[in-house]
Order: sequence, then structure tokens, then C-alpha cells
Amino acid sequence: MAQNKIHKHSPLHGTIHGRNLHVFSLLAGKRVRPVQTIFNHKRGGDLAEYHRVFGTPVQFNGIGNHLVFKKEDLLTPILSHDKSLFAFFDKILREKKVTTHQSLSEQIKHLVRTEFQGHIPSIETVASRLNMTTRTLQRKLTAEGVSYRALVAEVHKKLAAQLFKLNSSASQISNLLGYSDPSAFRRAFKKWNDR
Repeated sequence: MAQNKIHKHSPLHGTIHGRNLHVFSLLAGKRVRPVQTIFNHKRGGDLAEYHRVFGTPVQFNGIGNHLVFKKEDLLTPILSHDKSLFAFFDKILREKKVTTHQSLSEQIKHLVRTEFQGHIPSIETVASRLNMTTRTLQRKLTAEGVSYRALVAEVHKKLAAQLFKLNSSASQISNLLGYSDPSAFRRAFKKWNDR
């Protein structure tokens, strides 16, 4: 399973595809390889790194971003069934369906919680998802009196607190939120709670 782990300095660090594949493999308890990996962007970085992470040829300039799996891989049972975690993620999915007029800050927090599963996407990625330039996003956040970094830290803090209430370990939360290791998560958690 370690072969599809994304190293911090990898060009794939932070991609949704790579992180989703990593979480899928963690939940399944085995390395799960897609049969097809498609990105809607141009090729970037070393193809060998894409092959190492995804274990399959990668198509660029596709229509949308997709990971395609064999049916039997999708039917792989999760190692440990946890009703409280299911309820937690089900609530997040239900929140995603709510369509209300939100401030840009709220839209970003919602996007990070739902689209990126709590992982921190780059500000450029979020700006693109919201159909605006990075500079416009920063300007609008400044007008709301908040920074992008503060918003994503707030999302992580709330998700971590909710997961701790579900008796998740620091190691589990660290993996779910995309930290490189539990000690990095503990430092962030301490920093949040020292404020």
C-alpha cells in the first residue's frame, strides 16, 4: 500500500485524485489501483511519479477529472465499519446539498469540507473552483476581513474536534485531514487551541 502514498514534495501532493486514492486504499486495507486515471489539465511533472501513485497510465486534457475502478474494487468492504464516522460524513454530504446564499468565506469552508474532504487545497485550486482568479479571491476575502489560511485552519480545527468527539485517534484524524504524520497534526492542533 505504501506505493501509492503521496510524498510531501511530490508534484501530486495536494491533488484530489491522489488523496482520494490514498484514503480509498487506507479504508480497504490494500493498495487499490484505478484502471484509468484522467485529468482535465495539461501534463505537469514527471510521468513516472504519476505512474508510481496511480499504477496506471494517466490521460491528460480529458473531459473532467476521473478515477475509474474495477467493480470488485468498489465493492471491497471497509476494514472497520464505524457508524459514528458514517453519520459524520453523511452529515457533511447532506450539507453539500443545501443551496443557500453564503458569504465567500462560508462557500470556501463548505468547499474544503465537502469537495476536498478536509484536505487543504491550494488557494489557486479554490479560486479556480469558484470561477475567479486568485487575486480576486484574495481581494474578496480581505473585504470580508479574513485570510484563506485562517479559513482552512478553522475548517481543520472544527473537523478535528468533531472527529475527537467520535473517539478517533490523532493518527486517524491526521490521515483523514491529510497531514504528513500525527506529530504535524498535533502541532497544528496545539496551535489552534493556544489561541
